[in-house]
Amino acid sequence: MEGKSIYMILLGIIAVLTVAVAVLAIFLFVTFNRPAAGVPASSESVIASDSGPKLIPADELQTFNPFGTKDNASAPAIFDLKASEGHETAFAQVTILLKYDVSVKRENEVAYKTLVESDSISELKQACSLYFKQLTYEDCKNPDAIPKAQDFLKEEFNRIVDENAAKKLQLQIVYKVIIENILPQ
Repeated sequence: MEGKSIYMILLGIIAVLTVAVAVLAIFLFVTFNRPAAGVPASSESVIASDSGPKLIPADELQTFNPFGTKDNASAPAIFDLKASEGHETAFAQVTILLKYDVSVKRENEVAYKTLVESDSISELKQACSLYFKQLTYEDCKNPDAIPKAQDFLKEEFNRIVDENAAKKLQLQIVYKVIIENILPQ
């Protein structure tokens, strides 16, 4: 008789613990799995900052191609690549776009547009040229070539824009570099 009561007590403890875990799982799922109220995901971009993700509406972003011309705003650039065994004279055709924040909350939208698109243009082009000059044909063919280039150029573009700003602030207004294609030849 005593053996059956120990089993009943153990089964009771297991049942209580199972119910408690189920209630906790449902609570966590309901509490932390819902999106923030009033935030439409399709019309805003999310960037990470030191204080967490920052939402920037699409209408507060400016897209700019440093190599674009008046006739062709999405013009690609052609960069020499470092020589490798199979490709002594290689080059890559790359289309680069950068998105930067010109939100109304900033002091002067026109000043930021001028800072990126006029004052920093030569240095942005030079940074791209220097980056691709370090790559070989094989590096450009690598599947992770585009993400690596995007990350490096984003950091470099922000550094350049911050250096060219009249005030010595960490603006970090360039938040995304888009490389539409890399065509090594």
